[in-house]
Amino acid sequence: MSKQLFIIDPLESLNRRLDSSLRMALAYYQMSDSVYVTTQTVLHWSRGNPASAITQRLSFGDDAASVTTHESQEVSLDDFEHIHMRKDPPFDMKYLATTWILDSARKARVINAPKALRDLNEKLAIYEFPEFTRPALLASDPNTIVQFIREECSGDAIVKPLDLFGGRGVERIQITDEESVQKRITALTEHGKELRLFQPFDPGVFKGEIRVFTACGEPIEWCLKKPAAHNFLANTRAGATLHGYKPTQAEIETDRAVAEALLQRGV
Repeated sequence: MSKQLFIIDPLESLNRRLDSSLRMALAYYQMSDSVYVTTQTVLHWSRGNPASAITQRLSFGDDAASVTTHESQEVSLDDFEHIHMRKDPPFDMKYLATTWILDSARKARVINAPKALRDLNEKLAIYEFPEFTRPALLASDPNTIVQFIREECSGDAIVKPLDLFGGRGVERIQITDEESVQKRITALTEHGKELRLFQPFDPGVFKGEIRVFTACGEPIEWCLKKPAAHNFLANTRAGATLHGYKPTQAEIETDRAVAEALLQRGV
């Protein structure tokens, strides 16, 4: 029996029916591991010692939604076999500081590696795999962005912030009136001061977005996330539904190539 620590958002803020961290915790619990949770606000680090956390032990009923918390206790990070960094973005200074604290763990394995969390931006990781991805522009200059949307996106683009998740801040921009588009992009980039990622819009998302979970460089499970009617956001918070999915051999090979490369980076 080993001890597992999950760093998550507060339990009361989670969708307990769908939350993947709780499902992972349940799987460990069913293997008779001791499972604990904490939040980044109660991590602390004193000189000469690994960091500690105020934790709560979890127990479960039949499913992940039937989670119960037990007494709070302070535990050294090195008392755990694995530490699962599952705190959702925004990727801000609090998030960055948490990765520095996790670096203090010497015996516990942190998943994903703190260095990988710092170095690999979730959105910009596509630049490491150009053979598998559509054209992309990271920019803040409105004129450069409008030109890219016109020439590389056929006037139809998706824009993403770099520090959020779950479809937050994601917009579709179509050039119908160039003046109004210029004004919209100027606002999105805060007058050319904030970077945004732009890519051609893929209408295939209306049929569903493929999501694959990997571990140790191998695909584990697949699903199809279908957006709600008249919506392009394939996120459950935006009304998307989850469906089973059988991948093609080409998709399996693509996933394996990406996952193996990321594994070398600590993902």
